[in-house]
Amino acid sequence: FNPGGTITWNEACAMVSRAFDAAEAVRREQLAGTGRYLLRSQRSVETSNYVYWGDEPLWLLPEEDGGYTVVSVEEARLQVETFDSSGVSRGLRTLPAELPVFGGFYVGEDGCYAAYGQANTEEDDGKEVYRVVKYDADWDRVGAASVTGGESHTIRPYYYTDRTAMAEEDGVLVLHTARLRYTSDDGLNHQSNFTLKIRTSDMKVLEKSPAFPANHVSHSFAQDVVFSDGAPVYADLGDAYPRSFAVSLDSGDQAEVLPFLGATGDNTTHAALGGLAASADCYLLAGASAPQTDAASWQTERMNALLAVVPKDGFPRAESDVRWLTGCTDGRAWVEDVRLVTVNDNTFVVLWQARDADGGMGDLCWAVFDGRGRQQGDTRAMADVSLPTGNVAVEGDTLMWVRPERCGTGTGTGWA
Repeated sequence: FNPGGTITWNEACAMVSRAFDAAEAVRREQLAGTGRYLLRSQRSVETSNYVYWGDEPLWLLPEEDGGYTVVSVEEARLQVETFDSSGVSRGLRTLPAELPVFGGFYVGEDGCYAAYGQANTEEDDGKEVYRVVKYDADWDRVGAASVTGGESHTIRPYYYTDRTAMAEEDGVLVLHTARLRYTSDDGLNHQSNFTLKIRTSDMKVLEKSPAFPANHVSHSFAQDVVFSDGAPVYADLGDAYPRSFAVSLDSGDQAEVLPFLGATGDNTTHAALGGLAASADCYLLAGASAPQTDAASWQTERMNALLAVVPKDGFPRAESDVRWLTGCTDGRAWVEDVRLVTVNDNTFVVLWQARDADGGMGDLCWAVFDGRGRQQGDTRAMADVSLPTGNVAVEGDTLMWVRPERCGTGTGTGWA
């Protein structure tokens, strides 16, 4: 925090909290791997409406009167604090944690949704492992959808993913995440993606992934989902089958975008998924990756930001156009986090966070693209600003988010 001097009380508390979180994560990995299939940590990025196993996720909900609501998570409990237009708090409400594991949060068309879960290492077919709860505009619980271990073949929900995605259209909510599955014939517990569809009017479960769904990705370390042409489209960061960024449809059509060098199932890709969007003609996938040029480069070089343009016409056989947005090669700087934000049907913004040679936070950079992935204007940068850990709110041509207040000064809420 501040090696040249003393640290504040807030900094000390944050440091201890992060140490406990890290220790707990290690123990979870150890227990999950005892005689089982153990995955090493895979780094990725935080994204709109996703869980993030790093900094505290925060979501910003602008209100019509100029005020706003900030949603955070504390020990799987949602903390909902509203503010007036001048930034004065109107009050804090805590929503109970319905299951021990918090999976993600999403702002829907007529309410908000929180995803919860719990472990099922005993492989109990009747045990609830997923629960998606709906809240109305007053943050009252109005319904929930539940999925058991037997229905989902899951022993650990949301495992191991750096983010869980949700999207809603025409009364259907889609959750796209990852799971650790029931023991296979080989005696191992394999990790793969999991998709759940819910009718939002009564929270009835419409579909849930079997062990091997049509949009299957093995070792899916990050996910995204968007609706396009009335149907969901999925993105995964895959480490095994396939070992690449993957864009998939419900039909099973799947495009491999930028296959990764290295061994299948290596549990390390040196890549990060930054988000998926859809225009009239293309799917746009943002991310970061080390160079995929030879067997050595993908392991030794720092990541660069990229935007992949995947044509709808001829999908999935049409070739994707991967456009590199940065050119870090000397190790003095690299890209760590990437975000893709949809402004409208023909305007998309890619944001990425740079790091310097010492690992310190570099500039926040961004570029604007049209629906065919053509950059509009110059790439721009801003110092001393970090990417959001939750959603990005779009109002007109303005992007807004809330982030943790790192220095202990500023607002009493700990947010900036």
